[in-house]
Amino acid sequence: MRIKQPRRLWRILAVILLLALLTCFGIQYVKQEMVLRDQQTKLAEMQQQTDELNKKYAALLEQSKDKGSLESVERYMRERFGMVKDNEWILQVEGKD
Repeated sequence: MRIKQPRRLWRILAVILLLALLTCFGIQYVKQEMVLRDQQTKLAEMQQQTDELNKKYAALLEQSKDKGSLESVERYMRERFGMVKDNEWILQVEGKD
C-alpha cells in the first residue's frame, strides 16, 4: 500500500499545479483584454480628434486660398475697420441702455 500513496500525492500535486497555472493564465488573459479595450478606446478618441483636425485644416486651407483675393481684403477692411466705398454711408443704430 505504501507505493500507491506517493503516486497519489504526485497526482494531487500535478492537478494543483495545473490549476494554479490555468488560474495565472486566466488572470493574465483578463488583464490583457482590459488593456486592449483601453487602447481601443484611446485609439477611437484619437481618430475622432484627427478627423476634427483634418476638417479644421481643410477649412483653414480654403480660407487661405480666399485671402489673396481683392474681395476678401475689401470684406476684411469693411468688417474690421468700418471702411466704406465712395457714395456709401454707414448707419449705426444705438440700442437702449
